[in-house]
Amino acid sequence: MAESLNIDFIPPKLYIPCTGQISNYSKNQVSCLGKLRRTWSYRNKDILISHMIYIRFKNQLHKFLFFKSFSSVRRSLAQLCDGPILNGISNFCTMSLKCKSEHCVSGHTLDHALVCLIQLYKKIETLLIRLNSCWRSCEAQFTTGHFTKVLLLIMTVLSGLRVQSLNSLDEVNCCYGNLFAVRRSLTDTKTWLPSDITLPSSLNHQTKPPATDVNNRKVLDFGEIRTKDIPKFLTSKGTPDNSDSHEAISSNKPLANNSKKAKRLSVDTQRSLATILPRGTQKKQEDLLSVLLSRR
Repeated sequence: MAESLNIDFIPPKLYIPCTGQISNYSKNQVSCLGKLRRTWSYRNKDILISHMIYIRFKNQLHKFLFFKSFSSVRRSLAQLCDGPILNGISNFCTMSLKCKSEHCVSGHTLDHALVCLIQLYKKIETLLIRLNSCWRSCEAQFTTGHFTKVLLLIMTVLSGLRVQSLNSLDEVNCCYGNLFAVRRSLTDTKTWLPSDITLPSSLNHQTKPPATDVNNRKVLDFGEIRTKDIPKFLTSKGTPDNSDSHEAISSNKPLANNSKKAKRLSVDTQRSLATILPRGTQKKQEDLLSVLLSRR
């Protein structure tokens, strides 16, 4: 597979003659590739902030699940920014700009750039999966009420990175399709690729079914919130359910008597009432209030 090929090398700087239209078409892809190179670099504010968050809180939060997921996101970003993928793309841009009119880079360089784009597409897909996983971990941590400020900061960075990842997938697929068309139009058939590997014409995949867990329950998408159904205490006829009515009948004691604090407050209330009753009044628990109400 092209995703596992070694691209950590510089292809030979060779140029071959071609039509002016093909040469200009190839050079027009440099601007889009340069944008990708700037997006996945440490000049990106979201990437820079993510590294600062990791350095600031790694000793304090390294045992929490949401921070472990955030660390995996950071590793994916480091692979994108520091790996040989973007170096190969930068090398292709440099060689394309140095091409003379009616000349184009060789097939070796084009194949190397195409494989770099394939691996870049795969890395961004992996980053998206980790972004979704980290988002869900942060949502679960939010329910505890701890580290809310850090969670808000992390989730803000995750949102920005996800938008950039989705946009980059479209840009990578567009550049790949254009460069693949240039490669097919060249007469140079020499390549460094193994004979058993064929490059695809597009990087778009078919729509995947919704993800499910081991119990075949639908996994939430990025930013979704699971809402529980409101329990129905009344049937369609407007009467209580049998189980609820049975519990209501079987519980003869009031709810206040089940609480120690309520019992203590009840005793204090009885003492207060007893102090204002007239002398000679029978002070029983069940008729203290009735005696007060009957007096004018």
